[in-house]
Amino acid sequence: MRNKSVIFWGGTGQAKVMRPIVEMLDMNLEVVFDDTDGLDSPFSDVPLLNGNNFLKWSTDKNLEDYSFVVTIGNPNAQARIDISNRLESEYNLKALSLVHPTSIFSDFSAGKGIQVHAGVIINPLAKIGDYCILNTGVIVEHDDILHDGVELGPGSTLCGEVEVGKNTWIGAGSVVRQKVKIGSNCIIGAGSVVIDDIPDNKTVVGNPARRFL
Repeated sequence: MRNKSVIFWGGTGQAKVMRPIVEMLDMNLEVVFDDTDGLDSPFSDVPLLNGNNFLKWSTDKNLEDYSFVVTIGNPNAQARIDISNRLESEYNLKALSLVHPTSIFSDFSAGKGIQVHAGVIINPLAKIGDYCILNTGVIVEHDDILHDGVELGPGSTLCGEVEVGKNTWIGAGSVVRQKVKIGSNCIIGAGSVVIDDIPDNKTVVGNPARRFL
């Protein structure tokens, strides 16, 4: 049975996009937490509390009734993973995956806490790791592998048998050629065309994509 009450951790754009999916699932977003001082809530009807107040907020709550989504995009993927792990291990909260009903998918596997926006296509035998974000209109082709914390920007396309390492961020409108391997903690600039393997911790841009850092 799905828990009806939801917590978001992260109070900016990603939260705005994920809330409609929560409501489509007939669930209720009760509160948003964020570690940024002075940040206003993205919603007029949902309070935003600093993350330091989580323990106080939770003292009179039955946390078994709640699920959470860490609505923090890349390049802060490791923060998304770390916060999720803490909420699970210290508070026994359950990570919620949010998948927009207009997405199309078949015979793929996914970890926990994924966020899939409208119009995403995931083709057979793709593997999606924990806490990945697939933004609007993404295409993940057959046999692709996304490790934990990957974010694919709006309109990006991964051709078949691509592998993307942990916490890598692929910018909007980028295309990755089939069978390319991209390392962990990389940034692929918006609109790039990746035709060669990319090692860990690199930033690349352009068509074809070239390393500049």
